[in-house]
Amino acid sequence: MRDTARQSARTVGVVVAIGVSVVAVVTTAAYADQSGRALSARYQPWAPVGSLRVDTYSGQADGWVASDPAPVVAAIRDEVPEADVTPLNVIPDAGYDQGTENPSPVGLSVVVPEANRCPAFQFDQNEGPADMSQVELATDIRCNQWVNLTSVIGGQGHVVVGGKTELEALLGKAASTEALAALDEGGAVLLNAAYLDGDEVTFGIWDQAAGNWPITDQGLEGVPASTVALPAVIDEPTPYPFAPFSVVISPAMAAKLGVEPVQASLIARTDGGFTQRQADAIGTNLSRTSDLYVIYGAPPQPDLNAVFIRVLAIGLLVLTITASAVSIGIARVDARNDDATLMSIGSSPGITRLIAMWQALVTVALAAVFGTAIGLILAWAIAPLEPVAPFAVPVPMVLFVTLAMPLLMALGALAFTRSAKPVAYRLAA
Repeated sequence: MRDTARQSARTVGVVVAIGVSVVAVVTTAAYADQSGRALSARYQPWAPVGSLRVDTYSGQADGWVASDPAPVVAAIRDEVPEADVTPLNVIPDAGYDQGTENPSPVGLSVVVPEANRCPAFQFDQNEGPADMSQVELATDIRCNQWVNLTSVIGGQGHVVVGGKTELEALLGKAASTEALAALDEGGAVLLNAAYLDGDEVTFGIWDQAAGNWPITDQGLEGVPASTVALPAVIDEPTPYPFAPFSVVISPAMAAKLGVEPVQASLIARTDGGFTQRQADAIGTNLSRTSDLYVIYGAPPQPDLNAVFIRVLAIGLLVLTITASAVSIGIARVDARNDDATLMSIGSSPGITRLIAMWQALVTVALAAVFGTAIGLILAWAIAPLEPVAPFAVPVPMVLFVTLAMPLLMALGALAFTRSAKPVAYRLAA
């Protein structure tokens, strides 16, 4: 490239100008992509998308009261007759009725294994929360706020008492043979792998009649009167579970543990899923006769910020292509005398177009590669941290910028570059 060799300052300037534009495009696009992926990873509805949950168990001053589930079933099927509605008998977490006039004498909790507990929230009477940086908190899956497994109490770990019907309603699919066998043999089925300790799950038994509560009067974490470990298998729902139900045991095992389940919730599914309008209509019907409300598994809403950033990235890409075309065009104008010299010594008129093509290809490709590398580094540095959605390269954008754009600019230079005019030959000669 004679022009490139003689006019290195001009070439460097063109590379830098295009490279800066590429940095802006890649950084913006990669950041938007990572933000969207992080938002999706964090999204954790209280019911699978398109499904419904209605809690029929509510706290009163003198204890907890279970509402009649029949009106709930009727309200759901009045709106969607083919809906599959399943009542759930659950053992609420230990301490759920602490402070009421008639608390239950025995409480049950699911023990989170020590290895799965977030260090920032582990504390006892002598130690406070661990000192963890924001980066450590963001990248440690145990401290993910959507998992929320913070203590021996189990947080959101309600235990469902039932069999195949209840398990498959929670899973939204056929239960595995291993899971059904575990229930029949006195084991447990886990819907959340974080509770698994080896091949067992451990329950804490709380003697609440004797004042043994998960949270002491001093606000500290209590110690269960005893623990029971059961063999367990995992059969996780996808993509979202019915929170907060995390463990299923059989009625016989519940009786053996000395705890009594209550009819606390109903969950409903239908082919294709409930719509927001149907969920609202069911909720309106329920509100006329009770204080119950519908929990609807709404799909993730688009992140308007990410949408705006993507639009911005597209706009920057258009500007980058335009800037590249202008920069290459200016460089070719500056090289007209060189082109005329080539014509004067008998070179083919097509040589000018070939030179323009290769100049555009090499210049834009060089700028694109360096700009993409810098842009990805910047995006990685500022993108949201999410342990379940690590940073990923937006491959389509990178391929377009590093391969398609240089080829596009080269073909454009080949198509729109004109050979030097005859008068230029004479001037050069």
